[in-house]
Amino acid sequence: MTWGEALLYLWKERGMTQRRIAEAVGVGTCAVNNWANSVHTPLPIFQERLIALARKEQRVILKSKSDT
Repeated sequence: MTWGEALLYLWKERGMTQRRIAEAVGVGTCAVNNWANSVHTPLPIFQERLIALARKEQRVILKSKSDT
């Protein structure tokens, strides 16, 4: 999976916006857009933050499913 595909997954499957992703990892929406369109690859520090964000979102999804 490319970074672009991963970001599209967060947008579509998790309902996250470019702005929310950008704020969570500490960049502008333009950077997130460039990553999503495979114009640029995130620097390692932002890759780590994106992975952490995806894990956090996964925990939220799992928690909400166990509450029902």
